[in-house]
Amino acid sequence: MSLNHTLATSAFSNVTTLGGRLESPKFGNLTVSSGLNLSTPAAAKTAAYTATTNDYLIPVNTAGGAVVVTLPAAAAVPAPVNGFSLVVLDSGGSASSNNITISAGAGTTLVGPAGAGTISANRSSQKFIYYNTVYYQLV
Repeated sequence: MSLNHTLATSAFSNVTTLGGRLESPKFGNLTVSSGLNLSTPAAAKTAAYTATTNDYLIPVNTAGGAVVVTLPAAAAVPAPVNGFSLVVLDSGGSASSNNITISAGAGTTLVGPAGAGTISANRSSQKFIYYNTVYYQLV
């Protein structure tokens, strides 16, 4: 029994796996994302970190100083992965004194409202979605 199946059966009753999909009489077919790593909780980053396409949640603890998180380079995102998303969050609650800077990886750009790419409020987060070499900040 896989981790995905175990998680799904705890969330939905009468769930079975069929050919890489989850079947539920209540919800029908559910698509399983193979890129999401659910096996280990993400450890808080305390130094510069370059995200990968296996990341989804990137907790950052800046108690020891500011941290830069670099989003995956365009070459690292396999096509077609439009819709790939990442969340960077201040898990340590120190972003107001030690900011988290989020930068675009090589061959990509970061687009969003003023302040996109900088987390400067304690316990806050920013979510980005990838589309055609651009990381858009969702607000």
